[in-house]
Amino acid sequence: MKKFERKAQSERKHGPLSVSSASKAPVAPPSGRPGWKGPSYIKKAPRQLPKPSSPQGPASVVQEQLLPVELQQLVLDIFRDTFPASYDFDALKPTLQEIKDALIQRNFDRAFGKAEFLEAYAIRWSPSRALAYSNLLAWVCGERAEEIWVKRLIGITKDSPANVVCFGGGAAEIMAFAGLLRHLRAGAAGRPNPPEDVSEELEALSMSESTATSTSTALNLHLVDSANWSSVVSKLHAALTTPPTLSKYASAAARVANASFLSSDALKSTFTQGDILESGIEDLSSMIGPEPALLTLMFTLNELYTASMPKTIAFLLKLTTAAPKGSLLLVIDSAGSCSETTKKKYPMSWLMDHTMLSKRVKNGERDEDEGEGEETTSAWEKVVNEESTWFRLAESLKYPVSLENMRFQVHLFKRL
Repeated sequence: MKKFERKAQSERKHGPLSVSSASKAPVAPPSGRPGWKGPSYIKKAPRQLPKPSSPQGPASVVQEQLLPVELQQLVLDIFRDTFPASYDFDALKPTLQEIKDALIQRNFDRAFGKAEFLEAYAIRWSPSRALAYSNLLAWVCGERAEEIWVKRLIGITKDSPANVVCFGGGAAEIMAFAGLLRHLRAGAAGRPNPPEDVSEELEALSMSESTATSTSTALNLHLVDSANWSSVVSKLHAALTTPPTLSKYASAAARVANASFLSSDALKSTFTQGDILESGIEDLSSMIGPEPALLTLMFTLNELYTASMPKTIAFLLKLTTAAPKGSLLLVIDSAGSCSETTKKKYPMSWLMDHTMLSKRVKNGERDEDEGEGEETTSAWEKVVNEESTWFRLAESLKYPVSLENMRFQVHLFKRL
């Protein structure tokens, strides 16, 4: 993917809510130039001001489709079958409107305070995000194949499972990582049940092969959010590890081939409800663990900045202290996201870089007491910087609710 800048806003984490950014009119050049203007004076050409960018900005890079369409359809099928309310979208509209109204008012307690609201949100907005996240994660794994986290996920390094902590994680995140795991690790898929009339010898052989090729836990996924997504996450996890219910008219061949999306032990998911802005270094260290991990902020960081810029900066500094060396931090957010203080508007990516790439951090704070002549280094290295990219859904995908293409910015940091 190519790097370029983008000024326009796109969708936010919680539904298709748009936020306008203030326009900046160009400043007029000086009307005159002091100096001598005699007979030999040659008038200088006026200084050209930079042309203002178009409202839409440069065309976004379109993300390559890495997950097979058949796999993407299976992800959508799990959303559909887990939440039968998806079949009656008209009945969901009043609930979805309540959620949108609450989000516009930034009343997150009301928007996500009921189980029915969380399920409605998961039905309407999480499927598109899950496919976009999963596809992007597959690209990241291809670009950063040498990272220890990627090697553990794929199974090249088998000393321990790959560890992921999603700050602001819920339905979209568990399905995104399930799709990624199924795409990258064939052994993570569920295995069909053998036919009932199989001989004892073949059954023993099948069990032997299963033991030899089965995977212990490949991915530990820890989701953290202020809303209580535990019920939704539990339902999706159960659907991922349970064979789909077949029609009573299903053929014998279909019954034999029926298998769960993931094996029962491939993915371990944990959900914690809490405000990460109030978390201490010890809390974050406990969530992440001692091994290099993938940490994600998917359509979350700009909302944290909006809630409290000082607390968000403090959170990132504490996260820097808590993250083991070799960990990766993936940030996805609306293209062109900006956060405002009482005096100025700052691009989200600038705020993030200012914190993550400045002086090294000690005990969750900037280390200002460097010895004289001592070199100061950044705690993170930025390895991916995409200001705007599109994820376009395949037209052949089928889902009871309208799916949406997504435009976002992507930043990936590595802990040094």
